[in-house]
Amino acid sequence: MIWSAINWGMHLSFWVALGLILASFVNNRRPARVHASGEVEFAPRSFGILAWIYVAVRMCFIAGDYLRHGLGEPFTFTTGALLGLASLLMIAALPGTVVVNDDGITEVFWFWRNKVVRWKEIVEINTEASGSAVRVMGANRTNIIHWRGLPDQPRFLSEIARHCGENLPTDFPGKDVANNNCA
Repeated sequence: MIWSAINWGMHLSFWVALGLILASFVNNRRPARVHASGEVEFAPRSFGILAWIYVAVRMCFIAGDYLRHGLGEPFTFTTGALLGLASLLMIAALPGTVVVNDDGITEVFWFWRNKVVRWKEIVEINTEASGSAVRVMGANRTNIIHWRGLPDQPRFLSEIARHCGENLPTDFPGKDVANNNCA
């Protein structure tokens, strides 16, 4: 009896965590965090990140069950291996934080190298037609994307305009314009 209640609770918490992930990344309307040093931080919501990690860990346990019980059955074993791979990819794909400072734009990741685009290295700024993402491309083909899961996109665009100054085209940040050049 108690084990079925625990099992039911684990299943419920898994689906609640999936809902929290979707809710946190659909539209983040909170303001960006401004530090005393002048850095502006655009970070995803913490409950969305925690839910993301919980779902990935729970998928590891589900994959472990499939792998343990599927030793004699190739389809079950393959399902467990694919779920394990998907959970590892989920951990590797944790969304990063975009930080804007006087040097440039930095995207800080959990498990990968950070991406840095200096202000003088910006080659292209793309805004999607729907306004859901802004992509900044550096001279070395480094892309930093401010997407709808990060807060305060108008502030991000104003920081780009403030630091790029006269190098921006007249139609920046037009939502119907595909390509804008900063340098």
